[in-house]
Amino acid sequence: MDRKNWGIPIPEGTANNILAWCDEFSTRGSPDPDGLVIEALKRCLDANARNMNYLRAVLTDWRDHGIITIDHIQARELERKSQKEHKRNKDPGDKPPRPPLGKGKYDNFYL
Repeated sequence: MDRKNWGIPIPEGTANNILAWCDEFSTRGSPDPDGLVIEALKRCLDANARNMNYLRAVLTDWRDHGIITIDHIQARELERKSQKEHKRNKDPGDKPPRPPLGKGKYDNFYL
């Protein structure tokens, strides 16, 4: 990522943090740790969040879920998308019936 993508030069401390994440994924067995971090940087750009906090959140989530390849990222996204579709397309018949209206003790209460 360069100035064109981020809009500002990447400060040295942030660059060191990015390199540390590359090392982290390398020690966890990632065959392409730099590619993972670059993918996370792309996610930051897509979310218009050009800061280390967002990047750290993405990378921490991936680390905590054992993601060490781009294929793992794509599989996880497909799974999440499938879960969202399942929730969105739930049959309304699965919901319990609503209690009847007009039978509450405060229905005739007026101020």
